[in-house]
Amino acid sequence: MLGAIKTLIRNALKWASSSRQAPTPPLPRPQNSHGGVETVNDVLSDQVWAIADQPRGRAELTALSELSSGQRSLAAPYSMLKPSDRNPQFYARQDIMCLMDEALLPKGRLDQGTSLSAGREFAICGLGGVGKTELAREYAFSRQDRFDAVFWIDSEHDSQLSEGFDKIASRLGYADTSVDRVLSRTVAREWLSNPTKRSGSNHRHRDRRPLELGGASMEEGGEEASWLLVFNNADDLKLLEDYWPTTQKGSVILTSRDPMAKHQRAGIDLEPLKQEDTAGLLRLLTRANSPQDMQASSAIAERLGGLPLAITQIAAHIDRWGMTLEEFLRFFDRQTSIKGVAEAKDVSKLGFRHHYKHSLLTVWTLEKLSRQGLALLEVLSFLSPDSITESLINPSSISAGDGAPPMLLDGFPTTEDEYFAARLDLRRVSLIRRAKGDSKLTLHRLVQDVVRSQMDSARAVRVLELTASLVLKAWPTGFLRFDHDTATWNSSEELLPHILKLQIFFRRRWADVKSADARQNFARLLLFAGW
Repeated sequence: MLGAIKTLIRNALKWASSSRQAPTPPLPRPQNSHGGVETVNDVLSDQVWAIADQPRGRAELTALSELSSGQRSLAAPYSMLKPSDRNPQFYARQDIMCLMDEALLPKGRLDQGTSLSAGREFAICGLGGVGKTELAREYAFSRQDRFDAVFWIDSEHDSQLSEGFDKIASRLGYADTSVDRVLSRTVAREWLSNPTKRSGSNHRHRDRRPLELGGASMEEGGEEASWLLVFNNADDLKLLEDYWPTTQKGSVILTSRDPMAKHQRAGIDLEPLKQEDTAGLLRLLTRANSPQDMQASSAIAERLGGLPLAITQIAAHIDRWGMTLEEFLRFFDRQTSIKGVAEAKDVSKLGFRHHYKHSLLTVWTLEKLSRQGLALLEVLSFLSPDSITESLINPSSISAGDGAPPMLLDGFPTTEDEYFAARLDLRRVSLIRRAKGDSKLTLHRLVQDVVRSQMDSARAVRVLELTASLVLKAWPTGFLRFDHDTATWNSSEELLPHILKLQIFFRRRWADVKSADARQNFARLLLFAGW
C-alpha cells in the first residue's frame, strides 16, 4: 500500500511540476471563506502535504520524484571500500569465491545478452573468527570491476545500518540526509530498487572514484547500474527488515553467525581452513620457513583447528615475543596460554598491518549467552567435540534413563524446554552445529579451550563432575553387567571418545575433585571403557 501511494504521489508531483512551464487552467473547487480558487498544482500540493509526514514529507517526496525521473544517477564506478581496507594476507578460499560468483555476478557481466535485473543473494554463515568478514571483503575487492557500485554496511547495530544508508544517499546528492536518517534510508532503498548510472560512463576503463555530487550527476535517463551490497556481521536478522532493497536488482552478500541467514537464499556454513592451509598461513604471517617450522606449524595448526582469527592473533604474539614456532608450541600446550591469546584484541599493536576489532572472546560474545546456554556450553567443552549425541545432555532423555540422577550444576537446563532454548542460544551464534535431521552436535576445539579457560577452578570441577555423571548415566548397561550382547556396542562406541576426553581432565584436576561420588563415577567409566 505504501509503495503504491508513493508511486502515485511521485507521478502527481512530476505532472504538477511540469505544469508550471505553461499557464495552468483553474480547477473548480468548493469556495472557501475567502471565495478563492486554486490551481491543479496547488490542489495536488495540498493533498500531498496533507498525506505526508511533515516536516520530512516535502523533502522525501521531492527526492523520490527525482529518483523516479532518473535525475539522480550514480557516477560509476564507486566503492565504499578504501584500498587500505584490503587484507594483504588473505589466504585460500578461492573455491568458495568461485561458488559465490555463480550466485552473485551480474549475468550481464558474464553474458552481455542477459538482463541485470535478476536478484542475487549469498549468505556466509559460521562461527565468529572463521573468516566470514575477510572472505566477503576479499570478494568485494577482487570482483569490484564487475559492479558499478560496491556498498559495505556494518550491520551489528541499527545505528550502523542507518549510517551506511546515509552515506549511500549522500553520494546520490542528498547532503542534508544526516538530519533525517529515515529519508536517507528511503532514498537509498529507492535507488537500489531502480539503480541508474551516469549515461556514457565506462567503468571498465575509468579510475574508481567517489560519486560526483550535484550538477553533473543530475542527467536524465541514466543507464541501469549493477551494484554489490554487503551486510557485514548481520547477526540480528530482524534489523535488516527496514533496509533490505524492495526489489532485487543487485547482488547482496550477508555475513552472519546465525545459520538462518541462509534460509531461502544461496549460502554456506563457512568451514575452518584445512590443516595445510592453516599451517601455511601461520608460516606466512611469522615468516618461518625452516624444516623445523614446517613440523611445528602443522602441530599448532592441528590445535587451532583452522580459525583465521586465532591464527592471526597467535602469529602476532609469536612475532612480538620473538619465539620460534617450536617454542610457542611448547608454550601453547599449557592451558594458561589460551586465555592470553583469546583476550588479545588489536593485533596491529603487535606489529601487524591488518587488524580485526574482536578477540576470540568478544567475537564469540560468551558474556551475552543465557545462563542455561553458557552452562550447556561448559558441559560440551569437556566432551569430544566431533559427535555429541543429544540424548546425552537432553534432560528428557536423562530423566527417562535408568540409574542414579546426574549431579546438579547451577544453570544447566533441567527441562527439555530449557534445553531447546539453550541449544538455540548457541546455534544462533554458530558456537555449535547441528545437522538437519541429526540429533548430534559438534563444536570447535578452540571454542572448548577458551570456554574452559574462562572457568575458575571450582566451577570447572563442578562441570567436570556433572559431565562424567551424564556419560555414566548414558552407558547402555548397568554397572558390573559385562556381557557380549552386540546390541549395546554402537551406543558404547559413541560414548568411548567422551570417556577418553574426560580422562585427560580428571588427571589434571584429580586433586581438586573432592566428591567421593564423582571419583566413583569416573572409575566406573574407566571400567566400562576397558571392557
